[in-house]
Amino acid sequence: MGIINTKPSETGTLETPVLRNPLTDAFATIGFHEGTECEDMEMNMLDCYEAMGPVKGREYCKLYFQDFMECSRKWKQLHRVGDMRRERRKQWLKGLMGQGPRVPLSAGCPQHDGVGTEALNDTNK
Repeated sequence: MGIINTKPSETGTLETPVLRNPLTDAFATIGFHEGTECEDMEMNMLDCYEAMGPVKGREYCKLYFQDFMECSRKWKQLHRVGDMRRERRKQWLKGLMGQGPRVPLSAGCPQHDGVGTEALNDTNK
């Protein structure tokens, strides 16, 4: 699945562990969303996978999986916020929004060799 900002794969994979031991059941709840806003979507997805099985579930439960991944990772929301920030920054730089610069940012930059030359000349006298 990757990091938070990445879009999940089109086919969800829920695999059973190859080796089962007491630690498998003890740590089985890590990564599940019980008690969060995504709890219902997770249950719908797991019910679908349980009814269809792991092979057919990839095809029939794809929409449940995508809804759950969007709820838990929020990648669409994060991309939308990034797009809004870029658009606001672009409008601010053009001076259309707020008190942004109305001239190019590179206009009026001081010369590198002109900084502090008067003070150096006064001390050398």
